[in-house]
Amino acid sequence: RPAALRGRVFRASDVLDSGLLTRDALRSSAWRRLYRGVYADAELPDSHGLRIAGAELLIPRSAAFSGRTAAHLHGATQLAGAGTPVEISVPTGVRFGPLTGLRVRQVDLPELDVCTAQRHRCTTGLRTALDIARCEPLAEAVVALDVLLARVVVGKGELTEAAVAGHGSRRGRERIRRAVALSDGRAESPPESRLRVVLALAGLPAVPQH
Repeated sequence: RPAALRGRVFRASDVLDSGLLTRDALRSSAWRRLYRGVYADAELPDSHGLRIAGAELLIPRSAAFSGRTAAHLHGATQLAGAGTPVEISVPTGVRFGPLTGLRVRQVDLPELDVCTAQRHRCTTGLRTALDIARCEPLAEAVVALDVLLARVVVGKGELTEAAVAGHGSRRGRERIRRAVALSDGRAESPPESRLRVVLALAGLPAVPQH
């Protein structure tokens, strides 16, 4: 294990070209394969953050981490674990993927919807919340929105305003409105959020007790 690669994430082509590793050495248990052509020191704990670092070596410069990956970068780390696919949004017209381990969406991606978090290019808190609300099943979308609201990654007011204004296709707008209407940053756990959604859909809106 060359000292230069300890604790590092790297592209196979770079270390092979430099002579740091041979192809046989790259296949050893000293290295963890993250994606095709991207590896990490196996002593690094597997995590969503590690997989973000690996994806950074592959994705186009115009792309941005989005969805639950962007939520993770904004501080809502409980929304994405090591087994959660890294999500990226690629501007319409830019070709990239598919690639195992990455969830790639080709979408309109104006610069106003992009920021930097933890030195990574990602969607803003508001765009992140809207993307999750539009793309995920209702109950899981509400779980994520509750966390984003609790972490103050996005505010309820701006989220509601964006939902009313409309975002994306007609079907997408309706999904967003339903999820936003059911979201509540006071929720203290995912099971509580899911139960609140089930009750609301059954016509029994939850009444806060204190």
